[in-house]
Amino acid sequence: MRSGYWKLGTWQDIPFYLHWSVLLWLPLYWQSYPDPAWAILSMFAFLSLLLAHEAGHAVAAMSCGLRVHAIEARLFGGLCWHEAAYSERDDVLVAWGGVLAQACVLVIAVLAEKVLWRGYPDLAYSLMPLFYVFIKANVVIAAVNLLPVPPLDGYRAWRAFPMLWEYLSSGTAQRPRTGGNVTPFGKRGGFLDDVRRAIAQLLDRLKGK
Repeated sequence: MRSGYWKLGTWQDIPFYLHWSVLLWLPLYWQSYPDPAWAILSMFAFLSLLLAHEAGHAVAAMSCGLRVHAIEARLFGGLCWHEAAYSERDDVLVAWGGVLAQACVLVIAVLAEKVLWRGYPDLAYSLMPLFYVFIKANVVIAAVNLLPVPPLDGYRAWRAFPMLWEYLSSGTAQRPRTGGNVTPFGKRGGFLDDVRRAIAQLLDRLKGK
């Protein structure tokens, strides 16, 4: 066992580790909620969201053909240890993976909350800390993480837009001069082709193919 870490399990041959420092959050949650069960549930939700974010990076890295070594959750965030990206495009796609995973959690949580409040209000009330973390705190964490400053993901993620602009202004996607429909984006190996291919690979992995 790695010093100071507990191994939670393995997914796709990727070990998940939890550092003892995450327990330092427990007193804060304990003071925030009068019910100890809510404090534990809220902390569980936070750690789950943290690991989901890093798992998103892992899925994105694997879709780019990069080897993922491990995922860690610590006091002030998580880490996805993976092979260095082969290109800037791969680096950008991996950077977006974490926030996209959070977006999936957000959509599922919003739908689940609406369904439970309509059909099972007592259960929905007991799960309020879970929904608070997966919805409200999720949005705040994603917004902070997308700030364009290192070491946050936004420092790399927002480079997608200059790259897209460079691709569009390079003449590889133009409207034909002699009428007809718009020519489909691009030549093989273009930036959008790489993005479409990476998204397709991500969906395949999420489906377990």
